[in-house]
Amino acid sequence: MQAVPLCKRSIARDLATQRQGRASCVQRSHCFVSAPNLPRASAPLFLRASMLIAGARSARRRHGGRCLKRRAGRAAKADKRKLDDQILKQVFDDLDVESTGFIDQNDIPKAVESLEKFTGMSFDENSVQEVFYSYGDCTREVWLQQASIRVGTSFQSSLLESFDKFDTDGDGIIDENEFAEAFGIVRTRHNNVIKLGDTELSALWAKFDVNSEGRISRSEYLKVAKAAQKEEIQDTLNEIFDFVDRDEDGVITSKEVAQGLQSLELKSGFKFTPEDQNLMVKLFRTVSRGEWIKGAKRLQRSSKARFSIIQPGIFQGFAGLYKECLAGLTVAIVVLPSAIAYGNATGLGAASGVYCAMFLGFFAALCGSTPTLISGPAGSLVLPTAAVVLNFKDPIIVASIVVMAGALQTLFGVLKLGGALSYVPAIVISGFVSGLGALIICVQVPILLGFAPQGSVLASLGALPGLIAGANLAPAAIGLGTLGMLLGWPKSWLPKIPKSLLALVVSAAVAAILRTFFGASIPLLGAIPRGLPHLVRPVFALPMFPAMFKAAFVLAVVGMIDTLLTSLIVDNISSSFHDPNREMVGQGLGNTLSGLFGGLPGAGNTAPTLVNISEGSGSPASGMFHAVVMVAILLGLGPLAGYLPLPALAAILIQSGIGLIDWKILRLFSTGKLLIEDFVMFTTTAMGTMFVDLFLAVAAGSTIAAWDFVSKMRRLQFTTYRPQITETGDATVCRLAGPLTFAIANPMLRNLMPQLAGKDVVEMDFSKVTLLGYSAVMALEQLLEKIIAQGGRVSAYGLKKSTTGCKYLEQSSIPGMIWNESVHGDRPDYSRQRGFN
Repeated sequence: MQAVPLCKRSIARDLATQRQGRASCVQRSHCFVSAPNLPRASAPLFLRASMLIAGARSARRRHGGRCLKRRAGRAAKADKRKLDDQILKQVFDDLDVESTGFIDQNDIPKAVESLEKFTGMSFDENSVQEVFYSYGDCTREVWLQQASIRVGTSFQSSLLESFDKFDTDGDGIIDENEFAEAFGIVRTRHNNVIKLGDTELSALWAKFDVNSEGRISRSEYLKVAKAAQKEEIQDTLNEIFDFVDRDEDGVITSKEVAQGLQSLELKSGFKFTPEDQNLMVKLFRTVSRGEWIKGAKRLQRSSKARFSIIQPGIFQGFAGLYKECLAGLTVAIVVLPSAIAYGNATGLGAASGVYCAMFLGFFAALCGSTPTLISGPAGSLVLPTAAVVLNFKDPIIVASIVVMAGALQTLFGVLKLGGALSYVPAIVISGFVSGLGALIICVQVPILLGFAPQGSVLASLGALPGLIAGANLAPAAIGLGTLGMLLGWPKSWLPKIPKSLLALVVSAAVAAILRTFFGASIPLLGAIPRGLPHLVRPVFALPMFPAMFKAAFVLAVVGMIDTLLTSLIVDNISSSFHDPNREMVGQGLGNTLSGLFGGLPGAGNTAPTLVNISEGSGSPASGMFHAVVMVAILLGLGPLAGYLPLPALAAILIQSGIGLIDWKILRLFSTGKLLIEDFVMFTTTAMGTMFVDLFLAVAAGSTIAAWDFVSKMRRLQFTTYRPQITETGDATVCRLAGPLTFAIANPMLRNLMPQLAGKDVVEMDFSKVTLLGYSAVMALEQLLEKIIAQGGRVSAYGLKKSTTGCKYLEQSSIPGMIWNESVHGDRPDYSRQRGFN
């Protein structure tokens, strides 16, 4: 019986030693016994030691299993990465037949197709263009670097040649007079691109002739010339780049690079060898293996993340908490006046604009694809929203329409319709936005003068003479003074304070003084109720649904246009590329939530976005923080809005309208440089927006643009791809080429019918046809029927099965009319055809 306690003591002693070792092992492995498994302090020592050892063993087993799983997972991921790299390299090497390490930009679609076969993934065309868009283009920095290298090679050759000409004794030394003459030869050869007079040459000579020996070596001569040439040639290269870069986007294509080289030769006298020219053009038309692998991986990541709400990597440009919060605070101060003004102008109240800035500003930043874009109430949506309020009157119905507009924008993004804006001509978009700006100005002028809004544009313009004659001086002075501050306030005066905020504060102070001391009658906004907004339950009444859908569609399209135009501006500034479909999803979610809480519909705003970028923001954090600041303002400063005069808010809206007008187009028109067809498109869209209907205006402008495009393509088709008719020994051959579309169906029939009808044997060669439209096939049927009706025979051949629209021809009556029975393959052998004479 005494042995038992001894056994316990010995076991406890041994286990205590083991426990220390196991505890240190467990600690080193970052694996601890969980608290529920620890024995109570009152338990016997043996029991406590046993439980500790059992817990440590169990933890070690669990930890060991997790380690093995993690190692296996890491190894599998590493193997997958190696396999992916091998696949990408294999795809590249299959196209790089000459093993140059480069493939042509035109080979990218083939490479992507091969990648889809290897990986089983599918990539849409917009994603491919977004990833590989900049490959093959040349920025200003790359142009200066590469062109300087080529110019330097040519310039150095001239320098060496001129030095050797005056170094008659061959000792590698020339004196000051020989230096001036040698340098003069170089300047003459290169069209005096280096503009140095005698004084500058003497200064350069003194700089390098440090020993005052009156002679310099060849290496010193080269240093002098290169120092003189460097600054001058940079100016020349910048001038040529600006000349070639017609669209002023800071990027030139490979074709424009070739034009730049030609301009450089003419301007500076530098003669490029064919090898230099080919290298320069090839440099911007090819994609290296590294660029392909990097782009393909980005394409795969974007494809995998297609259905994620938040875009991966959207916070990569995070500039630090201090910078992002400071940018968000500044943006909130900029947005607040316009949010109040826009909300009041729509008839939903100033609070609705703040609600929109809260919800749309936060969720559009988080779920969009343009990191620095600031979204909120937009001037372009003020009058469409006001029209909705005027037509439906019920705030719940209006909120339901805003929710529907947000849902439509989300649907646009899911269905990948965000890129549809690229099919609307820029001149039509310009006319639409300019018409909206003029519409805002006309409607807000009566309010600026202290009167109630007159409704439509015609009513406002008709009442304007009477309003001016009977204007209330105090409100008119406040409105015009506020507008003057917004348009004419110098940027150097209080640059850190937004002009709109300063104008509101000053106008509110002046209005308070006039009301208090002079008894002036000035209309005020009224206080914004404190507190968070309440949820609105949408109502979709079936009898009203068509009208509601039309109104929501207009709001969704206008918001999409405004947002994507702002995203394009951000792309140009930051050299980035946004995803229009993801942007529409973010805007749709934000507008849906804004509508659910009684807010306005909104869009991406250019002015706050530019402020956000200038403050150093690089991620959506600033946009999200600006929404949080708007919540704080709503909770704390809402009653202060009651002191804001309505004419001052009208001035802010008029300034927004002035900013929407495309003054560049108007300047081109005033100087007679705007094409007549572009003027018709611009005017039709702008006038339709102002006086008829927003949707019909865009439709009319786009219809005119489509008609203009088709007529131009018809002329281009018959100048570039005119059908060639030749007489051979046994037949009349008609060779068709290029795209055969509805645009040229009737002209083609009129052109070919007199030339081919009545011929004994006619061959139709389709080998160079790139596209077949249904209308063109119908026209060809009529042509062949006429030829056969007049006793002729027809053969057709050369059509590739990969040609778009090939099935239209195969399923038409044409195969039954031709005697070789197939439109594919090469020219048939006439000698084997039975009955052929």
